[in-house]
Amino acid sequence: MIAPDVILGLYIPDQSLAESGSRMFRVIMAFFFLQGLIALPATYFQAIGKGGTATFLIVARQVLIFAPLVLFLPTFMDLDGVWLSLPMADVSIVVITTVLIGREIRALGEKGKDSG
Repeated sequence: MIAPDVILGLYIPDQSLAESGSRMFRVIMAFFFLQGLIALPATYFQAIGKGGTATFLIVARQVLIFAPLVLFLPTFMDLDGVWLSLPMADVSIVVITTVLIGREIRALGEKGKDSG
């Protein structure tokens, strides 16, 4: 990411704070692409009538994974723990999503074999 300290400086008036956050801002932005890998399968599950699974994916990321991480990691990693909790939650939910989508693809394959 180009000039994260400048971007943070637009929102944070204290320049030293913006500079200290620029390192972790890069980390968070590096994992931002995972948002699509979270939203797309949730939309897919909603579209096929599995709203419960879609809701689980979204709620699990925020409540079951992110909230405990943001509370737990700072005890060991100080402020870096707060910053790293978001990418860690995203990676965790992408792993869970991959498992759920894999099961769905296998189930669709079985239905295709049974009907063909």
